[in-house]
Amino acid sequence: MATPGPSISRELQEALRRAFNEAQQHRHEYVTLEHVLLGLLDDPGVVEALAACGADQKRLRAGLREFLDRTMERLPEDVDLQVQQTLGVRRVLQRAAIHVVSSDQDVIKGTAVLVQMWNEEESYAV
Repeated sequence: MATPGPSISRELQEALRRAFNEAQQHRHEYVTLEHVLLGLLDDPGVVEALAACGADQKRLRAGLREFLDRTMERLPEDVDLQVQQTLGVRRVLQRAAIHVVSSDQDVIKGTAVLVQMWNEEESYAV
């Protein structure tokens, strides 16, 4: 019998929900790594990790919002919006899950996602 895969921490679930909500509120067609990082900025584990690295989280949040406002197309109100994740988001989440499994851990946390973002070469988030 196959063992179930890792679960997603409540904090990561909430961060991903925030990312999708952010994209939807701004009428963005896609959830990008920038949306995900913005959502992760309220995850206590990620906040602690970024603080340990000396990140200015207020400046990071402002920079991400400015980038998204400047670069992401807003769909018109009369267009039916179905927000989807980009391939980059999918790759990062898959790598985070693989890392957790290979490390004999049971839960995917926001910090695992944050670490895997650094493997994405073409993202403003990194």
